[in-house]
Amino acid sequence: MDLGELTGVIAVFFGGCVMLTPLLALSARFAIKPLIDSMTRLREVPIKERTSLNDRRIEVLEAEVESLRRLIDAQSDRRAFDALLTESRRAPSYRDLVAGGER
Repeated sequence: MDLGELTGVIAVFFGGCVMLTPLLALSARFAIKPLIDSMTRLREVPIKERTSLNDRRIEVLEAEVESLRRLIDAQSDRRAFDALLTESRRAPSYRDLVAGGER
């Protein structure tokens, strides 16, 4: 490769860098701006309000968990009741009849 070709390759490389640098900077600005805005909004909200909001969320979640526990308990009670009903409706087997006749 002679000096003329090398000069051309270097010129194209640096010309591309000159053209791509502003484009890259604008892309980075638009990509990072929402992140910076959310961080500044987070700093503007007082810590007391954030903790009270978190406390309220925790209370709602605890109430939901308690509701689900009651629902599960009621479901298990229903299953136990259904098991008793099906057991009492079961026809006596031959073994039950024989055992009952020996008494």
